[in-house]
Amino acid sequence: MDGQANVKALFCLALWTLNAFASIPSVSGVDITSKKAVAGPVPGKTSVVVFLSPSCPCSRGHEAAIQQLSREFPEVAFLGVASGLSAESAAYFQERLPFPVVSESGYAWADGFGALNTPHAFVFSADGRQLYQGGVDNRRDGAESPDRVFYLQQVLQDIQAKRPLRVSQTRALGCAIRH
Repeated sequence: MDGQANVKALFCLALWTLNAFASIPSVSGVDITSKKAVAGPVPGKTSVVVFLSPSCPCSRGHEAAIQQLSREFPEVAFLGVASGLSAESAAYFQERLPFPVVSESGYAWADGFGALNTPHAFVFSADGRQLYQGGVDNRRDGAESPDRVFYLQQVLQDIQAKRPLRVSQTRALGCAIRH
């Protein structure tokens, strides 16, 4: 290797190292239902952090599927995040989701995760590595369809079966978090 190739290789290695040890985004707040402090991703557990909005028909259309996943995978820690909303607006989720939901009036958590739309899901391994980010499925409305691909379910099934993930990133279809 010549000198310039060595410099490029070292630069690429340095970028990879920085990326590998970059801080993991996290959320901590008060669950709108229990009023207890919650955080996610949860160290030592596979975790799903999903950005939601009560005013988004796309987000509401995926509620049943997200509820079902949280019941199908009880070993996984689920946390809902409602960015850009007051706690009163986020209270919509109190009776609808069987896992903690936190709200923030700003967008710091959405920005930290890179969440753009609702619903937008992020899956983390027990050791904190991001394994997946994207949509719950390939449908904007969450409706049953013969061509529906349930990405989040596939990822959780793959983790549970300890096999390589079929998908690690997809497009999150839905309403923009920032209006």
